[in-house]
Amino acid sequence: MADTTTFFSLLHALGSSDLRGPLEPLCQLGQTIEQDKLWPCLQLTETMLRDPVLRGYVEAVVIYCTSVEVCWADDMDWLVRFLQPPIQIQWSASVSNTRDWIAKWVELPITQMTLTWPSDATSKGEHLMSTLTHFSTTLTSLTLRATFSLEHLLAFAARSKLVHLDIERGTEPTFTPAMLDHAIHWLQSVPVETFRFWQPPMDPGVDVALRETFYSALFQRPTKELKISYDEVEEPEEPIFYPFSMISLDIDGDILTPPILMHFADVLPHSPALTHLRITQLHGGVYTISECTAALAHLLDKLALSAVTSLEFYDCLYLRSLDWRRLQRKLQRTSIQRLSLAYCRFERNGIIQFVQAIQNNNTIRDLDLVGNNLRKDKLTGLLNCNLHRTVPLDTVRIQFSSLYSADDKVEIHTLAKERGVMLLEIHDIED
Repeated sequence: MADTTTFFSLLHALGSSDLRGPLEPLCQLGQTIEQDKLWPCLQLTETMLRDPVLRGYVEAVVIYCTSVEVCWADDMDWLVRFLQPPIQIQWSASVSNTRDWIAKWVELPITQMTLTWPSDATSKGEHLMSTLTHFSTTLTSLTLRATFSLEHLLAFAARSKLVHLDIERGTEPTFTPAMLDHAIHWLQSVPVETFRFWQPPMDPGVDVALRETFYSALFQRPTKELKISYDEVEEPEEPIFYPFSMISLDIDGDILTPPILMHFADVLPHSPALTHLRITQLHGGVYTISECTAALAHLLDKLALSAVTSLEFYDCLYLRSLDWRRLQRKLQRTSIQRLSLAYCRFERNGIIQFVQAIQNNNTIRDLDLVGNNLRKDKLTGLLNCNLHRTVPLDTVRIQFSSLYSADDKVEIHTLAKERGVMLLEIHDIED
């Protein structure tokens, strides 16, 4: 039973400690600890393990938990004693450098690990890389928020059972042949689900064949999610795009110049698994408004032929300057169901054309315009789109600027209700 509310409702419905039996301690913990921290995954916090009463409840019930998250690990002896198979451990606690602590840590059946430490703690990162090898047979998910050697980490991944890898930038300035070999081996030998990483520029020693093999594995192996970030450079190197195998793709727009964006778009109709696309910080660089508009028009054309139903542009400021009179026709023909233009800072003319496109589109049901600072008349026009659409907008996410009075907000919420739109208001923003 994975649902927290249903699980605790059942415990309370049993009515007595006798009927709750061995799960009574979990019910007692629920009187003090937030229930979603107890089930379906028991989160072991400092509060829980320092308090003798709460700790006693945990000791009585932990054997019935299949999944435990360790958030505090000062008492390693206790953890080793009580957390053994078949319990699966998610690790998010701090890691010690002491030899005795490490020796006990590697005894734990950790399957998921999230580690964070200061960016200047390089020696700690190097020590961790050598320690991770002890988890190569148990660890399936690794998230690192730190500076590390990308080569060492990918070498570990190539020998591991990781299906989820979420990492930030490495210490190396380029993507070397050795690093690519490790990445390819991991992607091709393990059923990778999620890969999130910061890709450095290709090293001059990388030949064409190795690049092709890497990009083929990168774009055609992950099954759930791929997220790629890049450093901003004047002349980005174009990836070799292959039909995407994953459900969700999050790609940094720094790499997507208008010509590269058009090549990227050509792959979308041949990617039947891809339903969610997110592009961040897309910008036109040295290209003209006309060239940028043509590239986005091509993307929208190809999206109309793809399986993508959720499209996000995040912090793509250059979108506001494009020719939306031309793009309006493209947008209204897409089959997108969810569209986000969060923090794109649209200008007046662009918003007018965008609202008209939404009015003539009958597939978009969920719209996110957070961070666009819409004026009252434009927001009113957007809500009134439902007067003209055969398939109405269901949800619109916005932020009210300081120009909106309390009465204005009431008026907008009233209109949204009349038009059948769930208006989700995020916190106020400044002009």
